[in-house]
Amino acid sequence: MNIQFEQTKFRESISIGYHLWKEFRTKDWFYLSLYTLIYFTHCFFFWDQMSVMNTNLESELMARNGVVYFWQLYPFQIIPVYVVSFLFVLVSAGVLIVFLKIKNIRMKFILLPLIRKQFQLFFYILSLLYIGNLCLGFFHDSEVYIILILCFWFGLYIYFVKGNVNLFHQMIRMDSNHPSSLSKGIGYLIPILWSICIISLVRI
Repeated sequence: MNIQFEQTKFRESISIGYHLWKEFRTKDWFYLSLYTLIYFTHCFFFWDQMSVMNTNLESELMARNGVVYFWQLYPFQIIPVYVVSFLFVLVSAGVLIVFLKIKNIRMKFILLPLIRKQFQLFFYILSLLYIGNLCLGFFHDSEVYIILILCFWFGLYIYFVKGNVNLFHQMIRMDSNHPSSLSKGIGYLIPILWSICIISLVRI
């Protein structure tokens, strides 16, 4: 009886967890919260490694630039991630406003839903990236580690671009009587333009 009772409770717990997952994953803030939770959980359980990395980063940055900013160290490295996400929203909003004006599409019905969906997609990809990097860390001493990392990053970036294209194209088709291939082109342009902005900032 005890075994059956425990199995029943376990199934109920799994069912409740699954329903909560389905409920919360539709929220705008879900993937932002998930990424933040994963990040700080990793920092908490591997703080000794983070401390060593902070020491190495401080030495390297002091030798290179003569100054170390707090957001360059753990656990504050998540702050630039939030800044980058804000930049992505700004770039997306700017491109979308221009496109919607050109196509004479009702801006108030499209702009905010698109921005929310893109924000979700952005942190969904970041969560996959963080988890994937942690998993690939087990192969750090392997000869194929660099190849695995590059393939993973490239594949995830392509997935991000394609996801943005599909999202943009579907939502434009839902609210426009004149869909065109231009919507897909804009869908490609947003993540690529954002990437160029990030690379430019890094180089500065």
